[in-house]
Amino acid sequence: MTTLVTGATGFLGSRVARQLVEGGEPVRVLARSTSNLRRLEEFIDKVEVVEGDVTDRTSVEGALIGCDRVIHCAGVYEFGTRDPAYMALVNVTGTQHVLETAATQGAAAVHVSSAIALGPTGPQPSTEDHWVSVPTRSPYAVTKREGHEVARRLIKDGADLRIVAPTTIYGPDDPSLVGLLHRIAARAPLPLAAFPEMRMTLVHVDDCAQATIAGLAAPSGEEFVVGGQVVTFRDWFTALARAAERRHGVAGIPDGLLRAVAPLVGALSRTGREGLALADGSHWAFNSEKARATLEWEARPLDDGLTETLAWYRAHRPGRAATRRTVNFGFVEVMSGSAQMEGERFDRPFRFEFDVEDGRLADYFTGTATGRAIGRVSLDGIATDVTAEGVLELSPYRNRTIRYAFDFTADDGRPLRFDGHKTIVHWKPVSSWTRLPGRLFDADGRVVGDAFLRFDLRDEFVNLARSFHFSRVPD
Repeated sequence: MTTLVTGATGFLGSRVARQLVEGGEPVRVLARSTSNLRRLEEFIDKVEVVEGDVTDRTSVEGALIGCDRVIHCAGVYEFGTRDPAYMALVNVTGTQHVLETAATQGAAAVHVSSAIALGPTGPQPSTEDHWVSVPTRSPYAVTKREGHEVARRLIKDGADLRIVAPTTIYGPDDPSLVGLLHRIAARAPLPLAAFPEMRMTLVHVDDCAQATIAGLAAPSGEEFVVGGQVVTFRDWFTALARAAERRHGVAGIPDGLLRAVAPLVGALSRTGREGLALADGSHWAFNSEKARATLEWEARPLDDGLTETLAWYRAHRPGRAATRRTVNFGFVEVMSGSAQMEGERFDRPFRFEFDVEDGRLADYFTGTATGRAIGRVSLDGIATDVTAEGVLELSPYRNRTIRYAFDFTADDGRPLRFDGHKTIVHWKPVSSWTRLPGRLFDADGRVVGDAFLRFDLRDEFVNLARSFHFSRVPD
């Protein structure tokens, strides 16, 4: 009984193919000529690889000859896609090619949809019957819903077909944004959670593959949501901290701040715009009791899955070759405020604009990132747009501190030094990141004034975001 697996070179599809092989099943995989077979290398000799593409109906028909079953995992999973037309071609037209051909050739089929096709939920978990009439403003959500509808139409027409709808899948070697987050968490704390009370459902990729295969034995026409624990974003990040064996609290970014920066995030990033559309006042909470009961399936606890996942990412850290390169970051920042000199009762306007370079990205997360700060300073009546040089020290996670220290020369020739530092309070992200108290010193180290500078989110955030850049340099 040969099973055809589409999308077998991908994250979920490769796990489905592996589990079928480990169960002694004959497996055929459909792969494009340009596909990377890396995920199949360990068992490539035990599968039959057929060249083809789900967007080419002829190649699908050829691949299905002699197959009794098909598991359709192929799809484009991406937020902020540059090519929504291609996403629709794969997720909708490709689904139509595979499922219609299976129906014509009499093969039993499982279509891997997504819980995102069902639409956002309320805070209480929903089931397979959930269906939001208006899809989320997301090309991925729209195309997965249309593919889901293709499968439902074929079931209505009598096709031997079932649908599994995974929730958010996670696990080792995950190419998605969730995988990127877990790679970061394996190396550095994640103390802030956006939308901290938003509820979501996570499922380990191996558990999802197991449920998908079990779906082949279910009655035709059945639909199953495949998910594990329902958690808030705050719960998820807290579980990540436990899995990374780090003891720190997880603060939520205030909804007011998120709403304030949402237009900017949407303007700067397609991925951000789509992510905000999915998170806007919504939850993605799903109940998988039907899958547990009917498929005799169970998802592992989230803590166990995250511990395994982060251990894998630590063991597979890239860049361990002899010639390593590191990532530096830089940006331009403007801060303005006032200073009161010794013996004076009035405040003098104070401003600086710095080009910060050579901060090590890894140090930012794991220690203290030190960047060169070169720019211009103005202190009313003291220094008129003079050159300043110094350092910016960022240690928001290890020490929870930020420090600016720079030297400049007053208009009368006196050397002056500003030293400003502050403690980061993660549950007060706006005030603790945007305000900088400091002192002014003369050449002998005597205090000659106090200063207070601010970063204006409303006026300067766009410029800061646009100036941010990364560079790779020899380690």
